Amino acid sequence: MKQYTRAQLQHAIADQWSTRSYRIEYGGYLSNHLLHGVVALFDLGAPATQVDSFAASYAKTLVPVESANYQNGRSVLTLDEALPLLGKRVRFEDLADMYEREIAVLGRDGAVRQHLPRLVGGLAGSLLHGIIQLGYAYHVGVDRCVAEGLAYLHHSYLSFDRHDVAPEQRSEADKTTSGLNEAAAATFRRSDAFQLVHALAKDEFLLEEQQQRLQIEAISNRTTSNLQRKLMAMCAHPELGSGPAFQKIDSVLRQYDFDAVDGDVAVDFALWLFVLVPSCDFVLVHAVTSAWALQQVEHLLSPSDRARAWRTWFQMAASVVVMRQFQALPDTDTVKMDNGKMLEWEDLIARTLSLDEPELHVYKVVQVAHAHAMKTRNGPSAHTKALEFLTPLERSVIAQLAASKVITDECVI
Repeated sequence: MKQYTRAQLQHAIADQWSTRSYRIEYGGYLSNHLLHGVVALFDLGAPATQVDSFAASYAKTLVPVESANYQNGRSVLTLDEALPLLGKRVRFEDLADMYEREIAVLGRDGAVRQHLPRLVGGLAGSLLHGIIQLGYAYHVGVDRCVAEGLAYLHHSYLSFDRHDVAPEQRSEADKTTSGLNEAAAATFRRSDAFQLVHALAKDEFLLEEQQQRLQIEAISNRTTSNLQRKLMAMCAHPELGSGPAFQKIDSVLRQYDFDAVDGDVAVDFALWLFVLVPSCDFVLVHAVTSAWALQQVEHLLSPSDRARAWRTWFQMAASVVVMRQFQALPDTDTVKMDNGKMLEWEDLIARTLSLDEPELHVYKVVQVAHAHAMKTRNGPSAHTKALEFLTPLERSVIAQLAASKVITDECVI
């Protein structure tokens, strides 16, 4: 059956499926996933009719924008006016238009290179959907949607960046170093990640700090999901997050050299943890797709900003382990591999595309897992680094296991 060409998909997204047609949120705080779904289906080789059918069905849940009213009552937002709006969750459309103008002047890469360093520390906002929107938009190459991604990061900014912690709450180690990593920082290995996950999952102090912060009015009165409230309780914002909890996680992470971490390592980690945890965890699904999304634009960050971005992402991921209280974790960091029962990617993708209106994150996880596995299969360059979180064989198998898991298991919210 006929598939979209990339140019045709880009045109359809810009013409029919951007936030000029449907608002970025619905139901008060739920994020619009339309872009992610159509791009994931396209990457998996779905026919154009299936992409169109998904879009038409999913759009019924969204809030349409009347094109005649799009500009009514709107004023042009300047960069100076936008800065105080960081994380205020207001004027999204004006922010998107502003960043679209920036792309027109600076180019797609130039605008992301210019603005992402200021925004990436807040990637946890709206349960990571700002960075997810940006990554999918950049991957497919639609300028309007890239602007939406930058705008959604700006709109929903929730900091997990250690540099946003109030000075009086910073640890002594942070006050005495100006760099992201100490000189003696160690390489972040899978064995370290395994120990960290086990420690965080049963850390009573961190859990108590989270529970206490959930009671404050600044969090409890928010119109948002419980998942997002729990992330707020662990963030760097001095009026929302627990400073002691943030610092405790930060003090562990600062032992490792994040100059050596990139998107390959983060996607390795996210897929590995998704497979390691017994349940099909809804938040870890977002860890997988957000790691892949940030990977799409990491080359536009300076080395120091890239290290800061991944440090921020891992601070968020570690906080997710606390908030989800994972039970029955295995006693080894090695995932059991039974190649005799593994489906080939052709079969996994066919099975995914044959599902009758699955939860749309199924498409996204299979798409990310497949893309990650193919990087290893198609050439050695992607993973020939000093830091190897998974071996090529482990990466291939874990990606397949992640795809199989999300296809067969219902996500636990």
